[in-house]
Amino acid sequence: MQNFYKNIVLKTVLISLFLVIAAQLNAQETAVVPTQRLTLLQYIINDDRPVLLSMLTTAGLVPLLSSDESYTLLAPSEESLAALQGESPEKLKRILSGYIIKGTYLEKDLKDGKQIQTISGANLNVCRKRGTLINGVRISTPDNNVRNGVVHELSTTMSF
Repeated sequence: MQNFYKNIVLKTVLISLFLVIAAQLNAQETAVVPTQRLTLLQYIINDDRPVLLSMLTTAGLVPLLSSDESYTLLAPSEESLAALQGESPEKLKRILSGYIIKGTYLEKDLKDGKQIQTISGANLNVCRKRGTLINGVRISTPDNNVRNGVVHELSTTMSF
């Protein structure tokens, strides 16, 4: 009879251990979503960019970054964007539209001397000296591929 209870306890412990491990693996799988499956907007949310998200929402650019059309987003650091908080929706739209390019441009596509037009109509100048610079601002983390484009993290905000 004692072996019977030992077997039940052992089976219960093994089943419990299996369930805990399976739950942890499932949590890890759902927590790490490949960026290629995310839209530009989902990437911003997933990358924990509350200032950028708030500004894009205020500027009315959320539908654009959630669409199926392909865009390249040049995302300034949260710290540098904080200085722009409190601006009017119109001004934020004008500023943030200068960080969005129609089409997908990987870092390798950004050739030295190239000019790229943003959705605001502004021209951005590319320089490939000691890394890639856009209007004099360094791309700190390039080529974050998403379902509807690519995000390049910038070290700060650009001057237009």
